[in-house]
Amino acid sequence: MKKIALFVFMLNISFVYSQKVVTDSTMVFGFVKNGTEGTYLGKATIDYCMLSSDKKVDNGTILFVTGIKHCIDKSILKKEADLYEVNYKGEKYYIDKGCIEFTDSIDYFNSIKNLSDESYNKFNENSTRLSKLYYLDKLSKIVKKIDSYKFKGLSILHWNIFDVSEYTEGTGAKFEVYNPTAKTIKYISFTLVGKNPVGDIVYKNKNPSVRVRAIGPLKPKDSASYSFDYLWFTDLVETAKITSILVTYMDGTTKLIDKPKSIELSKEDYSYLKDDEN
Repeated sequence: MKKIALFVFMLNISFVYSQKVVTDSTMVFGFVKNGTEGTYLGKATIDYCMLSSDKKVDNGTILFVTGIKHCIDKSILKKEADLYEVNYKGEKYYIDKGCIEFTDSIDYFNSIKNLSDESYNKFNENSTRLSKLYYLDKLSKIVKKIDSYKFKGLSILHWNIFDVSEYTEGTGAKFEVYNPTAKTIKYISFTLVGKNPVGDIVYKNKNPSVRVRAIGPLKPKDSASYSFDYLWFTDLVETAKITSILVTYMDGTTKLIDKPKSIELSKEDYSYLKDDEN
């Protein structure tokens, strides 16, 4: 049943661009576009036709339109605002009409506005249901991707380097990992190489690489975060690369990961996963 619904969903996505008028079976989606930092989605309008800041979304985020709202401020200001009702990860929000763009020139706001009450309700119901299926399918794919790393021994959800302090010279690194295996992890040893702004390797004690050990235990299907200060005693490290990872399990076995990039979650998938947990 889910596969059929997703198939219908894809048909609606491709069909919408050939239509000039929105119907109750049209699937309308757009992309956030607002300045350089995105915008907030609001769950309810507040005074002066302004939205509450419930969910921060970056530019390019896909939003499924499920309806519209014309806000009229009843205060002395008499302000008015056109808002799109959107579904994002199964939740209903509102977004200013000017903060969402579409890949065509169809006036979706007025097309939806011109729907009869019955068609509008059907449009809202269909769009909400299919958008929820889309987000569930996307989340399922990310989880499956993480679990697929079990044969490699570890999954890196996210990692980055950081300036330890504005008062001292030093660069550290943070790691967020997940254990997709059936064994408890005892240690995780990361080997990294740091480079300065011109691409030259930054040495530490005459060594081109640094090595840190994260201490478990990290049980199967659990995640953990580790932070290490002063991996380099300088602020010159602009980029870094994990060159290898050695995972030691509680049973004494080890797993060498010589291609760490192959077990890293993409920035987009990580952001989606973390946002879903909030």
